Amino acid sequence: MTDSDKRNLLLSQSRSRAGVGLALLTYLLVTPFVRADVTISLPLEGHYRPGRYMPVRVAIGNDGGAITLSAAGAVPTELEASANRDAIVPWLAVTAALRDPRWISAGSGSHSIRLPLRVLDENEELVGVAGEDPGAARSVFPDKTIVPIALDLSQPLPGPAEAWEALDALVLSEAAFVRLKKAQWQTFAAAGTAVVVRSAHVPADGWPWRKVGDYWVLWRQPVGPDSLLEPDVYLPTYGWERGWPASFRRQAIFAAIMFCILATAATLWRSRWAIVVLLVLCGATATGLVWSYSRQSPVLELAGDVMVRDDSVAQVDLWTWRSPVRATADAVSSFGLTHPSFASAQQVEQTGIRLIYRPGDETSRFAYHLDRGQSLAFFSRSLIARPQPPSLEPASGVMKDFAEELYLRPPARVLGQYTIGLRGSGGSPLTVIVVGRG
Repeated sequence: MTDSDKRNLLLSQSRSRAGVGLALLTYLLVTPFVRADVTISLPLEGHYRPGRYMPVRVAIGNDGGAITLSAAGAVPTELEASANRDAIVPWLAVTAALRDPRWISAGSGSHSIRLPLRVLDENEELVGVAGEDPGAARSVFPDKTIVPIALDLSQPLPGPAEAWEALDALVLSEAAFVRLKKAQWQTFAAAGTAVVVRSAHVPADGWPWRKVGDYWVLWRQPVGPDSLLEPDVYLPTYGWERGWPASFRRQAIFAAIMFCILATAATLWRSRWAIVVLLVLCGATATGLVWSYSRQSPVLELAGDVMVRDDSVAQVDLWTWRSPVRATADAVSSFGLTHPSFASAQQVEQTGIRLIYRPGDETSRFAYHLDRGQSLAFFSRSLIARPQPPSLEPASGVMKDFAEELYLRPPARVLGQYTIGLRGSGGSPLTVIVVGRG
């Protein structure tokens, strides 16, 4: 090798090392900023319970695009792009085993969430504490292991109340309790979270608080399905006639009758314009039917409610089943404690369901895809204090069977049913089955 060749080789190697060094320097400088745009933290220290929401704090830097939280065994949560770039979002665990948690964005791809996730076992109770001793929760759970979570006294539960559903109890000072909105602690009560408040007087009138030492306790265990995987939830859909609503069918029949009358009149008209009128009539009728068809939602809805009541409070579960007449993408607004319910874990993947959360106004919706004939169930749970007993009729029909299968736990029994306003496809009357706890 000549001296010239050696010099060229050394120069080439030097340039190659410089290129690699420049690329490495660029990676080291740029990568931290790209990944630092999104910070994920878990206010409950990674504890979660299947069938309940858990809070995730998402802080977004310069990239204000949408962020999706995803894991095998959970419903993905998509945080919409917003000016509010530091938000608490709800994330719904479906199964006990959450695997491969990740956050995904269009701008920076998919990244692992390297934070511990730990499912709570049956002997553990997750207790949020603000300004008090977590041992106060033993008045509710005397034989359980208390897992305490310290909350900020000035803002105990930021974000939507349902995001903190994984908490089994809240132990609050009076100062912390007054910082909660009424809708927040009512949501916790509906979720079965025990609200324990140190106070000299009843924290809120009209609710069944009980005095235990220096604390007031509001706790009511929910009745009904306790898992998001429950095949019997789909019992009301087995005899469901999935067809166009009665209102649309009536319109089609009326249009057909009018067409026959006018077409007959046109054929009896002895004029050279009769054929033109007939053609115009055919075109107008076809156009009208297509226009009316295009305005019809392809998604059918079946609805029914279950009320579980005693003398002081009533649990109300609003049930909705949705099914399309053709394959379609659909969305359902989520308010308060709204959950999907699945026949199997595979249904989560088949429907592609995800929770889309808007942090600015704390609204959310479930988006999903259904093929023709498939169904998806949702229920929303709330509590009513001092319910007024309605006039009841004997219970009958598919909703009675539904309540008996999923809500009757001794000593509960079906008391009857009543009918309220219209909901569901075709505006059918809504049946409410009333279950008594004793």
